[in-house]
Amino acid sequence: MMTTATTRNGKGRSAWPWSLLAGFSLLWLVGAIYSFSHIEIDLFAWMMLGLSGVLLAATWIVSTIVDATTLIRRRTSPRTISTRRWVAWFSSPLMGGLGLWLASTDVDLLLRFRLSEAALRSRAEQLIASGETEPQQIDERVGLFRVEFAQVNDDGTVRFSMGWPGIFVETGMIYDPDQIVAETSQWPDDRQRLSEDWVKYIWSD
Repeated sequence: MMTTATTRNGKGRSAWPWSLLAGFSLLWLVGAIYSFSHIEIDLFAWMMLGLSGVLLAATWIVSTIVDATTLIRRRTSPRTISTRRWVAWFSSPLMGGLGLWLASTDVDLLLRFRLSEAALRSRAEQLIASGETEPQQIDERVGLFRVEFAQVNDDGTVRFSMGWPGIFVETGMIYDPDQIVAETSQWPDDRQRLSEDWVKYIWSD
């Protein structure tokens, strides 16, 4: 009878607290994917993601300790815990790990770029065909990127200015069909090739 009651109590334990935490973790992951898919993450967004991530991780750790202590005291076998509860418990660290992986790679930026490459190329070729070499205010979405300014340079490249994640930091992309733009990681100009025709840049003043 005691074993049966313990089994029922274990299976009957609600998964909703873990599901709620998993839901908040999912929102955090969506924010991380959006923020890290920019060329350079905004400083405020970085702070908010960091603080909320630490809070979610601390909540998960404390909740795990409390839950494990309760199960041990009640002598509840882990095998009696529902699959839904296990999935909800494991989801938060999984999404946190995915967010940290995205922070250390350009995978999401490259995906966003690939989905926008045709629109960016079309706009760059339009600017070249116009013959205008003065900086132009675009202030519209091209593909999945928000372009603020654009300029056709004398060497045939086109610079798209896409944002200012810091007070003295400008980010964007350079259309470089002749591949004349050199890569560099030296301050103040950090340039990295995204594809054969495109280079991302981060300019620090």
